[in-house]
Amino acid sequence: MLSLANLLRGNSYIIEFYFDQRIHNLESSIIEAKLHGFDTHFEPIKTKIKGSAITKDFGQVLLYRPFVFIRRVFNELKICRRIEFGFKEVLIKRSINLVITPLNSVGYNIPVYLNVCKNLNIKTVCFPFAFGDKDALIKSLVFSNKSNAKYLLNSVFIPFFKKWTLNLNNEKYLILPAEQLVTYFFKNINVKYPFSFYGVYIDYIFLENEYMLRHATEQKLASNCVKLTGSIFDDSIFNIQFNKNKNYNDICLKYGWDSNLKLLVIGLPPFVKSGELDLRFLSVDELLLKFIPFEIKNWNVIISPHPRINKNELSALVLKDNMRLIDESVENFLPLANLFISTFSSTIRTAIGLGKAVINYDLLNFNYLIFNEIKGVVKVNNSREYEFLLKKIDQDGDSFLTERIDESDTYLYGSNFDGKSNQRILNEIKQISC
Repeated sequence: MLSLANLLRGNSYIIEFYFDQRIHNLESSIIEAKLHGFDTHFEPIKTKIKGSAITKDFGQVLLYRPFVFIRRVFNELKICRRIEFGFKEVLIKRSINLVITPLNSVGYNIPVYLNVCKNLNIKTVCFPFAFGDKDALIKSLVFSNKSNAKYLLNSVFIPFFKKWTLNLNNEKYLILPAEQLVTYFFKNINVKYPFSFYGVYIDYIFLENEYMLRHATEQKLASNCVKLTGSIFDDSIFNIQFNKNKNYNDICLKYGWDSNLKLLVIGLPPFVKSGELDLRFLSVDELLLKFIPFEIKNWNVIISPHPRINKNELSALVLKDNMRLIDESVENFLPLANLFISTFSSTIRTAIGLGKAVINYDLLNFNYLIFNEIKGVVKVNNSREYEFLLKKIDQDGDSFLTERIDESDTYLYGSNFDGKSNQRILNEIKQISC
């Protein structure tokens, strides 16, 4: 979003940020936007309610649940009203005529903001910088306490919210807790396809290429108008790729590396513990050890942490001389990489488009379907298999991986790496905002 904002500001648009309370790394994101000179808007909203049905014994729960549920409905309505009032006030006072949102992640407040825009006749654009995959969403619902039929009054409301209900392994789950769905009902907030990240009503959606359009269509697409523009990063990727040898030599000179060694880029996933509910997740040290289980000697290695990982937790990590932890977009290094390793990251699509060998390390056994059909992506399901593969690559090189790459996949994912994506984005924004 910051890259898009800088592009638009550089072309005479006045850009402001409105931050939602549920954004990851909220404080650091606001600070970063301010450092770039953007006006920011944020109104903190308290969501915690005293008392919990889960803390009572079973006999008390049956009596207590309706009261907790009612309180939570009123709390959700209060939050919704606060969001509507604050956002509407900014839109009117600042004379905003276009709102750009990221992908609609389940549980976030984007449908509320879009409802305000609709009521004010303000045009809306969704720019999804990542894949939103229904299979991953469905599999994550099983681990969500608030989606379970036994949570508060979910089982009572399941018959009334059928399109929000998932039937899996003879169990029923709500994609959102009933108190939030009741709030949506009272506030007339409609999501056409709840199980799709592209399922919320919006005027325009900018997608990167034909593959992303195909993926979004399969997931269910509610947008009125789709534009294939390319990604905000495509032009920088194109320029880095164009001068690949010089750019890699410059990085090796900067880090004191041997430029004869190939580059391995690792995209650390956001599977870091941040609370008691993150039982499946790991500490930063454990996560790094999972991806680098031994000393890699024959590659230069760049490690790019997911933006959700708190940068303060990375400061104490000690790495070998041929490894660097970076604090910038991983897309800037993928054109220079010979091999990319991550876990179901949306950036895998960029690596595929660039014709890079990819290892998709499913270290937590999520078993998502995305990228399974791509020949150049090797999926590894356990640490023993991963360590064996990484040792083979360190000792023998990656030729057996690059042989798997299919040029048709490369074209499909990288069809807009032509240096013209930013201009396409600007042209579409100009037409919409006129």
